[in-house]
Amino acid sequence: MKINHLGIIPDGNRRWAKQNNITLEEVYGIFANKIVDLAYLLQNSNLNALTIYLASKENLNRKPEEVKPVIDALIKALPNILQISLNNNYRVNFPGSYNVNHKQLTDFTNDIEQKTKNNGGKRLYLLMGYNPLDEINRSKNLYNPLEISDLEVDLPLELVIRTGGKPVRLSNFLPLQCGYANIEVFDKFFIDLTEEDVLQTIKNYESVTPNYGK
Repeated sequence: MKINHLGIIPDGNRRWAKQNNITLEEVYGIFANKIVDLAYLLQNSNLNALTIYLASKENLNRKPEEVKPVIDALIKALPNILQISLNNNYRVNFPGSYNVNHKQLTDFTNDIEQKTKNNGGKRLYLLMGYNPLDEINRSKNLYNPLEISDLEVDLPLELVIRTGGKPVRLSNFLPLQCGYANIEVFDKFFIDLTEEDVLQTIKNYESVTPNYGK
């Protein structure tokens, strides 16, 4: 069965930094570059949508010295994301609520959403400050009854890849959209995840036919 929408929970960046004796600034720079690589993978794959968990709402409540390296690294990477999306006619959205006192980040994400909103190709969702209850509360005030198509991420997921090994949890990653998604867990950290890992996981999924509870 062909996969339409892949989700990635990129866990283990701080642990990778500790193991490799590098700073948070360095590790999140590598992290941000891998997000760009995944945007290229979306461009070159048969996927129609890709969702990557940049940061949960709870992540952004960490100490400022832990949050700032993530924000700074993403700001440097976002122009590349925009260029890829414009070159390939796909739409980029940043579901979530992020008040991190960093106007430059908000300006970049708003600009990317505006410049790609009319694109009719693939979809790239980059979750930033995401919490599912926030998403539901925003949507239910606009729609009754609430359908999945009314949510910020309006496509169900077939497959979710989580790095970082055990314990295995969704960490508030799109629980409504993940209702019948396969969860594949890698013992390696996100920075060590390769394009071949992702493509092979997709291939393995497509070799079976899920019954969706029937």
